[in-house]
Amino acid sequence: MKFDDAKASALDDTLVIRRLTEHTSMVKVVVFADDGRLATGANAVEQMGEIRIWGADGTASQHLLRREHCFDVKDLAFSPDSRWLVATHQGTGELLGWDSRTGKPVAMRKPNLDGVRAVGFSRDGSEALGVVYSTKLARVSTATWKVIAKGGDEGGGKAPRLSAQGVLALGIRDKELCVVENGVERVLGAHAATIYEDRALAWSRDGRRLASTDNSGGIKVWDLASGAQLSEFKESARVNACALSPDGSLLLTIAMNRPGGSTVRMWNVDDRRHVATRKRSELEVGVEDSEIGAEPQSVAFVPDGRSFAIGTWGGVVVQLRVP
Repeated sequence: MKFDDAKASALDDTLVIRRLTEHTSMVKVVVFADDGRLATGANAVEQMGEIRIWGADGTASQHLLRREHCFDVKDLAFSPDSRWLVATHQGTGELLGWDSRTGKPVAMRKPNLDGVRAVGFSRDGSEALGVVYSTKLARVSTATWKVIAKGGDEGGGKAPRLSAQGVLALGIRDKELCVVENGVERVLGAHAATIYEDRALAWSRDGRRLASTDNSGGIKVWDLASGAQLSEFKESARVNACALSPDGSLLLTIAMNRPGGSTVRMWNVDDRRHVATRKRSELEVGVEDSEIGAEPQSVAFVPDGRSFAIGTWGGVVVQLRVP
């Protein structure tokens, strides 16, 4: 199924709930806690990484991190009870953690993990998880913040992503999609082009569905239990990021498919339809550099599935209602 903007509804300003403008540069990651709070990871000025937590009611953000040589926040994850937040970044790839309610950093026991590319938690929240190089996960106790297992140091794949249940998905051998559950690897299928981008994969919150994208604009949605491909869509260019709604019925994608700009599209997974579109020009509010400032970079659904957030190149985060 290819997009058709003429038949799709517009994700326009009538759907905007709030705009968050405290970041000053690209918001690479947006994630929601089960209690509705939003965490954002940005590449701040002068190679200073920045992480903020925003209240579910629109209250001002809590500033957790502004740190040298942490110039690319790669991943963020809340624990199942919303208490803990963990992150990793491009600098050393170390695992960082906070009590998200107080903003206090956790006392991570040495030696810390490094080279972490994606983060998450076990299903019960007793362990923070990290993807290092292989499909063997690194594990850290959230009771003591001591490393239990350092994970593998060879092998690996592209675009690793952990579900809320601790299941790992990643691209292997360039084009194949692999999942690892309880240490068992399983190939779901393959794309026609490379699975590469950091945010190329996305899980539904219930962990039942997985979306995968590739560098040619290919988009697929899978059922984890059966391994069946549920839907297939097609963009006109590389998909930079994607997000599934909590129940996996809706998919959001960001694709670099217009001269100098990206487009956010919403797809209905079950009906296999392109249902809504938002172009970059509609995000350009409160951003000085209109050429690149509002370029969509990241996207995530709120846990109740009624709204979603888009992080942009210029640091603006826009939350919109689902039409």
